[in-house]
Amino acid sequence: KLTEPLNLGRILRIVPDGSKPVAVKLPKTTAEIVPMLAHPNGWVRDNAQRVLVERADAAVVPAVKKLAADGPTPQSRVHALWTLDGMNALTPEVVTARLKDPDEKVRATAVRLADRSLAPELLKLVGDKSADVRLNVAFRLSAFPVPEVGQGLFTLLQQGGTPLFGEAVATGLAGREIEFLEAVLKHPAADDQKLSATDIFGTLAGCIMKERRSANVARLLELAAAQPADSPRQLALLGGMSGKPPGKKGKPAAAPKIVHLDAAPPALAAMQSKAGAKAKPLLAKIDQQLGWPGKPGYVEPPKPAPLTAQQQALFEKGKTIYASICGACHQPNGAGMAGLAPPLVDSEWVLGPSENIVRIITQGLTGPVEVNDTKWELEMPGLPIFSDEDVAGIATYIRREWDHAGSPVTPAEVSKTRAESKTRTTPWTAEELRPADTKQAKRK
Repeated sequence: KLTEPLNLGRILRIVPDGSKPVAVKLPKTTAEIVPMLAHPNGWVRDNAQRVLVERADAAVVPAVKKLAADGPTPQSRVHALWTLDGMNALTPEVVTARLKDPDEKVRATAVRLADRSLAPELLKLVGDKSADVRLNVAFRLSAFPVPEVGQGLFTLLQQGGTPLFGEAVATGLAGREIEFLEAVLKHPAADDQKLSATDIFGTLAGCIMKERRSANVARLLELAAAQPADSPRQLALLGGMSGKPPGKKGKPAAAPKIVHLDAAPPALAAMQSKAGAKAKPLLAKIDQQLGWPGKPGYVEPPKPAPLTAQQQALFEKGKTIYASICGACHQPNGAGMAGLAPPLVDSEWVLGPSENIVRIITQGLTGPVEVNDTKWELEMPGLPIFSDEDVAGIATYIRREWDHAGSPVTPAEVSKTRAESKTRTTPWTAEELRPADTKQAKRK
């Protein structure tokens, strides 16, 4: 009966029979709170960390650093590290020392907190006995676009494991997948026994296809065609390229968005001529996702008018802002993130009336909202801090990236749209933004 009473809020403390828990109050002085990071009760540690970060008292930093170095428990050292990070007092020296901690959870935490300057130290951990540490090293190293990490990532993958390791490496390689894939394929196929357990070939191939950059897709086809017909490597690459999400609730899967190539890819034809029973259905799915002039049934999309120099400058500015702020949720390829942010690719909210995307960026959007036939319950906060030029840049970028052909947006248009709803204090709803004729069609 823990749900009762239904009409009242409740805070429940669940304890073993016969125990008499004693309430713990944090001390008033900041210096006395530091030792509470080593308290046996997790609630106390969490709140001690929160208060220390909120107060940001530089006077206690030495004490927290000492706790990070020689705290009596792994938990205390982990809390001390995150406290220093929250206080902007974490130094490379502190992190480097904890990368050698005897406890794997402390080492994994230090890996998560390491910046690019510590890449050489992280490379020393690619052979760590802890899978948890190695997985975090894969996440961090792959995010550092420096040449020397490539061999380290390959070593991590070569040790085997699960597809999590392949996903960890691919996560940080956004925009650099094709180069890393080429480097991995240069290693002998004899190395693939443990490598295949990470599904790195299929994962990278899937990422490249989803990014839908024609030059990279054409190169990926060439790499796949260079592998022996129906070999494990080729099938893994083709499997990654052909994959697409299944339909939901009995609905058929959405038709794949076409990757537009300049001409028929010779690599595809070469593989089709040699394909065995396993490769044929994969190649058929890939063929459905590709289009080029002269292909039967292919309709070449209209080319949008080139951007002027001023519009291109806005596009580049929007690209920079998107990468640093928006891409964390909506992803660099605009594909969105399940349960968090809907896709922007082919979204009616991006490519519809330009004033809608301006309103969403500046004043936010609250769900439910339907995007590409999927309903999202979301709360996207507005970003009124952006200038008219910033908003115009973001809107122009997402309306022209990913093969979009939307019209660019000017700062003047942003200013006009903002003025029309300057007294609004709440996020927009999909119903408010949807055109009247579309609303009527939805009801029918």
